[in-house]
Amino acid sequence: MARTVPLLMLMFAIVSAAPVRGFAQGHTMSGPAPVGGNAENLNPGERRLFERMLCMCGTCARLPLATCTCDFAGATRASMRERLAQGTAADDIVNEYVARYGVAALSVPPDAGHNRAVWFLPVSAIALGALGAIALVRRWRAKSRASATVLSDAATADPSKTVKSKAEYDRRLDEELRGLDE
Repeated sequence: MARTVPLLMLMFAIVSAAPVRGFAQGHTMSGPAPVGGNAENLNPGERRLFERMLCMCGTCARLPLATCTCDFAGATRASMRERLAQGTAADDIVNEYVARYGVAALSVPPDAGHNRAVWFLPVSAIALGALGAIALVRRWRAKSRASATVLSDAATADPSKTVKSKAEYDRRLDEELRGLDE
């Protein structure tokens, strides 16, 4: 049993560290690839704004508005460009988009409220796991030191005391067994 726990932990660490394709890496284009005249040139301000929001049409892969090629994303970008030209602040446009479609429309969840747990829980889980591993290693070391001390004491013990203690043990065992017979 004592040897199986470290072996299982080693196997878990190896499996956990194995390279695996993540589901978030499987983005596909939500519409036909932009060609020639269909490609939009975004200025840096527009790109930053459109990267903050996801396409919410319901038919595509929820790509950021800056890269989605569906009709909904194109129309949304056009209306947002008009709002920018009218002098509306980018944060106001994002807030209106979130009010209409919810927080799920943001490409990065805000660091406020219950969404803070999205950022805090993984870090705290890693820290608690590290503390648990340290405690486990310390316990294993203490057990191995204790067993090493017992073995070294037994090896250096006076053989006459060992025989005496064995004789004492046998005598007590015989007394207890006689008590059971009666």
